[in-house]
Amino acid sequence: MTPIVVSRCSLRFTAAVDKPDSRTQRRLRDSRIVLQGSSSLMSTSSNARSMTPVSGALQHHAIFLRRTAALIASLFISVEFVARRRQLSEHERTLRRTRETMAPRPASHARNRIRRRRGGRIPREDLYRSRASCTPVATTDTWPWSLAPQPLLPTVTSTEPCDCLQPAEEPGTGAEAMLADGLLERFPVDAVYGLHNIPGLPTGELHVRSGSIMAAEDNFEIHISGRGGHASTPHLVIDPMVAGAEVVLALQTIVSRDIDPLDSVVVSCTELVTDGARNAIPGEATIRGDVRTFTDEDSALVESRMREIAEGVGIAHRATCSVDYTRVFRPTINDEDCVDHVISAATSALGEDRVNGAGAAITASEDFAAYARAVPACFAFLGAGAIEPGGTAPPHSRNFDFNDSILGMGIDFYVELVHSLLTGGHAK
Repeated sequence: MTPIVVSRCSLRFTAAVDKPDSRTQRRLRDSRIVLQGSSSLMSTSSNARSMTPVSGALQHHAIFLRRTAALIASLFISVEFVARRRQLSEHERTLRRTRETMAPRPASHARNRIRRRRGGRIPREDLYRSRASCTPVATTDTWPWSLAPQPLLPTVTSTEPCDCLQPAEEPGTGAEAMLADGLLERFPVDAVYGLHNIPGLPTGELHVRSGSIMAAEDNFEIHISGRGGHASTPHLVIDPMVAGAEVVLALQTIVSRDIDPLDSVVVSCTELVTDGARNAIPGEATIRGDVRTFTDEDSALVESRMREIAEGVGIAHRATCSVDYTRVFRPTINDEDCVDHVISAATSALGEDRVNGAGAAITASEDFAAYARAVPACFAFLGAGAIEPGGTAPPHSRNFDFNDSILGMGIDFYVELVHSLLTGGHAK
């Protein structure tokens, strides 16, 4: 048995479920996964309390949480993970330490107690508040631990790959917060790898490409100020609705007339809001929307043209226009060498016919881009099946149902990737 050693990092998974059923509780207890009811987690580390709070949207998906918790429990049981201190060699002492470390802890209503041992003491700073109903938690520790899905992996030292569990991915603030908190200074890495499920691709098919694989996301808000009045006297008003409609149409010319046809850019106006009523012409209007680009140059060009268009239309209509333009995500750019490692590992783990090394880029965005700007990185997609009636729904749909069958494929890929990076060979 050659365990994988994760130095300075003791990983625990917290599955906080609202009113879990007895079967879920039993499976979680048997697999030693922490089960806690919570209403608030501020960060993933006692040293990172300034991180942006995780969104609480998951608390409305109790069924999803129960299924996820039960599935993870069954996986832990089937893999038979063993955690032990590197200095200990006796199997019984290993299991005893495992039970002491990973046993379920009682919930304390809105406060989670993630307990660590330092010479038998539980530090007072190990108190976390959570605003999400389910989140993975990584707690730092000075002891080297082993997590062994035996006998697949060799020993990993503190200078070699390990997991990174991150909050607040959806609002796009988690990765930046962790980097600002000194993640890469405290835990230097040579490369970062990510894998994301994607409905619409064949089940278990891995897509990856060198260069830009996911777009940047910019948000904009255009404020138009006119002069309101009664709908029956339009000659006495400065109508921001008419100006706003012209702005919406003019913004579409950015893609068709300002961007190279070989580049991919999306400009979408998604909201037009006024302070008017049915029988009144409003005095104010606001246009909100979303921009997707694959290069910083295109992002800068879109912003520049948007400001020029809004200002020009405002002058033409005697209205005042201002633009708030913010960059939420940068483009996700894959390193060529990292992509080669991913293709090799995926081919070995999944089969050559299930690997597309020249997959198309997509215009969705991902905060993994922050890591890719700091160190060499690769982000890949694992197909979750066709989008069709009665089948897999698109991401962010209220009908989205994760395809559980691809979990094992993703694990096989990661095992093969880590093994090949550490040994230069293959696990199989």
